Amino acid sequence: MRRAAIALSSILLLASPLSQATEYDSGRGPNGQVVGDGDSDGGMFSNLLKDGKPAPKEGEYTMPDLAKLKEWAQVTIPHQPVQQNDYAIALDSITVGKDDRIVRYVMMVKSKRGKARNVLFEGLDCFSNQYHTYAWANQQGEWQTFSDPKWKLITKDTHNSWQAELVDEMCQLNEPYKLEAIRSNLKTDSSDKFGCSGCGQQ
Repeated sequence: MRRAAIALSSILLLASPLSQATEYDSGRGPNGQVVGDGDSDGGMFSNLLKDGKPAPKEGEYTMPDLAKLKEWAQVTIPHQPVQQNDYAIALDSITVGKDDRIVRYVMMVKSKRGKARNVLFEGLDCFSNQYHTYAWANQQGEWQTFSDPKWKLITKDTHNSWQAELVDEMCQLNEPYKLEAIRSNLKTDSSDKFGCSGCGQQ
């Protein structure tokens, strides 16, 4: 997997319109909001997957401050059927939950053909091989949370299936790597191959 670390001088890139990036998950609206994807009871076992795994029980966590994210790394998705987007993860956003062992991070999806981008806060559970999107960034660079997000099974060969690539860098068997190992796995050189030159300009 080819990745490049990107140092961004400002998170002002979020000030540009966050319209739907090409190829983005058809189950989400233009700014990343889930469409028709909620459960009525919201209980821990309400989201049983086909293989019978329940949604993981979560501990406490804090959403990262978008303005403080400075170090981005490109993520290449070799199994993506159509390569119309670029992907990057904020290395300084990555955490591993002390109690729940869930890896949380901020991901950016940027269209290759325009300025459209989505910035998302997600969690990945190595034990159950599931992921879940907590929030997306609005035009003011503020988090907007989903009212009733669901945990989903990680799969390959689907639109924007970057979680399948991240799980190889974040997990060993059913456990996450140590935090520094995860960051090291995702970080290579310091060249700006993500194409974000000038993206902080309004």
